[in-house]
Amino acid sequence: MKTTCLFAPERTYLLDGAMGSMLQERGLPPGRPPETMTLEKPETVEAIHRAYLDAGADLIQTNTFGGNRAALSRHGLADKISEVNQRGAEIALRVAGPHGLVAGSLGPTGELLAPLGGLDPDEAEAIYYEQCQILKQTGLQLVNIETMNDLAELKAAVLAARSCRLQVMASATLMENGYTLTGASPEVIIATLEGLGVNVAGLNCGLGPAELKPFLVRMANATSLPLIVQPNAGLPQMRDGKTVYPLSAEEFSRQMRVLIEEARPQIVGGCCGTNPEHIKHLRKVIDKLPPSPQPKKKQQPERVLIAGRGQAVWWAGKWEEHHSLLVRPYDRKNINLDGETIDLFSLIETLKKEKNTILRLDFNAWESKADEVKNFIQDLQLYYTGPCSVRGGQPEILTGFFRYYLGRPLYEGERSSLPDPIRKCIDQYLPGTVFCSHDLDS
Repeated sequence: MKTTCLFAPERTYLLDGAMGSMLQERGLPPGRPPETMTLEKPETVEAIHRAYLDAGADLIQTNTFGGNRAALSRHGLADKISEVNQRGAEIALRVAGPHGLVAGSLGPTGELLAPLGGLDPDEAEAIYYEQCQILKQTGLQLVNIETMNDLAELKAAVLAARSCRLQVMASATLMENGYTLTGASPEVIIATLEGLGVNVAGLNCGLGPAELKPFLVRMANATSLPLIVQPNAGLPQMRDGKTVYPLSAEEFSRQMRVLIEEARPQIVGGCCGTNPEHIKHLRKVIDKLPPSPQPKKKQQPERVLIAGRGQAVWWAGKWEEHHSLLVRPYDRKNINLDGETIDLFSLIETLKKEKNTILRLDFNAWESKADEVKNFIQDLQLYYTGPCSVRGGQPEILTGFFRYYLGRPLYEGERSSLPDPIRKCIDQYLPGTVFCSHDLDS
């Protein structure tokens, strides 16, 4: 799947703005999910889509942000999942017309994934797969996975969408300190999304354009992926007991112009607090932009970012530039380090003491069941947040690594000589895996 199927690389595309706050202004009761308006007042949803198109949006999103089964269940609407997503997609497609662009909006489940929370990644993937299938069957080709705070949930949603052969835009949400709620930096996020093979990656919600700008610039300096950004209309404030967003349409567009000039995102829009007036002013900014250059190559193409769930490092193909540690896991609890069998906590202490930048995992020594790799990787990444490399010759063992690893790993081997089952495993779960040699064994 290629981004250019839907997006011309030389254009800057304008996305729509907020849906939930617009619906609240038009009668959505407090505490009620916006998706109920699709069922009860579809003409209101249609009018909002049309208002954004009239304001100059190139791309609109379905009113399905909370349309996954987990989110709907909290409001007693699980049995409406097909209707919510099908009708939400039909309304947007009808308004956009045969030549318009529509993205299916996918938001969080509202639960933390294991091991930090109680929702199993397999269950989360199944939840998103169900929603993606409905959107796909209704005629959508593209989804926008947005407002993600947890890399595990982000990965589950991306895997589900790719399984449905949908093109994928994906965005995480940062706090003011520049990290997600679970500790991922802009570099970790973009490396993870490159590893997952998304079409467009970026940031949305949480912050306004001025606050998001330095973080998006950091992403732009670390990737050749097209970027997407959807800021709020400033940082939220409480006034008379209500949450308000302070940026006027004029000030929002002014700050967005600076952001666009510095980070050059290909897709821009608005999130909380924005409305058609914000999008109308943003349209004027985009129309005054000089022609976009051809898609940029990495500033330093000889190196790429690899990452774990909390740390990213630059990899230039030279082991001698990194302080790595090679281990051979036997099972979930026992690991061979320099001929001595140690447990996971001893390994973590060694990594901290020696300040290793890459952990090398040789699964050729794995003795336990293949499905135990899942638990091993989850336990490991709960305490070790840096990047890993992996080697091994058993596809069923490596599947556990690539499916559940958070970040962008190294694979020690040549892609051209990969056995077909291992190649398929990598392509399914982490197609952006970086290949490297394994000349250094100590």
